[in-house]
Amino acid sequence: MAKRERKLTVLLTPRAKSDLARIWTWNADRSNDRVADLYVEFLLSQIWQLAEIETQNQKVPGRETLSFVIAKKSKRRNAHGHVIVFRIVEKELQVLHFFHTAQDWQNHIDE
Repeated sequence: MAKRERKLTVLLTPRAKSDLARIWTWNADRSNDRVADLYVEFLLSQIWQLAEIETQNQKVPGRETLSFVIAKKSKRRNAHGHVIVFRIVEKELQVLHFFHTAQDWQNHIDE
């Protein structure tokens, strides 16, 4: 069986890696390492899905080169999750930030 080639390569910027480390630590401190591992794996799986599937991405208002997706494990309407901010440059999906959905994330984006 032939392996399907990913449409986009994925690059996590240093800031995005730092964000993930903070998310992991927060979850590990409040639950345990396994919960933290699973949540970071969930966030990364959302990125891999973005890289494989062509979809209309929501643009960050006022920053038309940036897009975002909201990743939530819970289907509850008022559940929190994380906003993944990224841009696509040629064949590369560049992940810039992970923000908690309760944050004022639009005013804290630095490219």
